[in-house]
Parts: sequence; structure tokens; C-alpha cells
Amino acid sequence: MDLKPSVHAGNLVSLTRHADSLEGRFLPRWAGFMAIRDEDSAPETIVPTVDLDEGTRSTTRLDPLPWSSLVPWFLVQAAMPGTVAFGYRGDTAVFSTDDGSWAAISLKPGEADEREARQGGPVRIWDEFEAAQRTWDELGRPNWDRLGLTVTPDGRHRVWLDAPASGIGWDLS
Repeated sequence: MDLKPSVHAGNLVSLTRHADSLEGRFLPRWAGFMAIRDEDSAPETIVPTVDLDEGTRSTTRLDPLPWSSLVPWFLVQAAMPGTVAFGYRGDTAVFSTDDGSWAAISLKPGEADEREARQGGPVRIWDEFEAAQRTWDELGRPNWDRLGLTVTPDGRHRVWLDAPASGIGWDLS
């Protein structure tokens, strides 16, 4: 199964059906199926129409491109209020969600390899990504082969580290 809650956020997972659940591990290396659209039209713009000069300003040393940190980008989806859209506005990477949350991160690092970050809305997208990155680092930067998924009859999707009962996991919405 190709599990991607947002663009570039996920991997293929091999699931086995049990009596009342599905469970399995992610492939050891990133892979995915080609994304398709269910309509015969281009998707709406994914860059929010907000003023990217507004919002809370900070700096970051993290690369703003989701594919530069695939596992943390996937794990942060558990904290997001729905699908995270990704696009560009000039030399800025822009992330947004349907609830009006957004983050704009400069693609060009400045002094000390820091990039300007701005964000607004109910969820601080970039703060959540930095927290996911820290957690991933603290866990020893596990690769896909240490992650698994359990899907229960009530629709719960629980991603776990090493084993379903490890106590380390993330619930995807």
C-alpha cells in the first residue's frame, strides 16, 4: 500500500491481514506509486494567498524541501490538521493546510546557514516539523525499515517504531 498523507510524506508498506487488523512494515527504501488525480483538471493552487511577510518570524537550519528529510516529514503528518500542500513562491518554500495554517521558508540560507522562516494560522507547521526532526534525531534517525503500521477496524492508522508494542508511535488522521 502506498501511504502518503501529504505530498512526499510516506512510503510503501507491506500489510498482512489479520482477523481484525492490517499490519506490516514499510519498505526499507523510499518508493511510491505515481500520484493520479480523480478529475480531468489541474489542482487548485497550493500556495496560500496570505501575505508571506506576515506571521511569526524565526530562523531555521533545516532544509525546507520535504524530500531532504523523508522520514521526519512523514512523521510530522500526525500533528497536521489535514493534508499539507507544498509549493513555491519565488525563492521561498511554502507549506499550507486547509485550516489556514502556513509556513514560508527561504530556500537560500544566510549567515550561519540559517534560513528565514515565517508562519501563521492555528498550527505552526514549521515548529511541528522541527519538533519531529528533533524526535527523529533523538530516536537515532531510524530509517523506513524500522517503521511499521497497524490499521484497526475503527480506521485508526498507527505508525510504530520497531514493534507495534514498542510504546513509540504516531497516530495518523
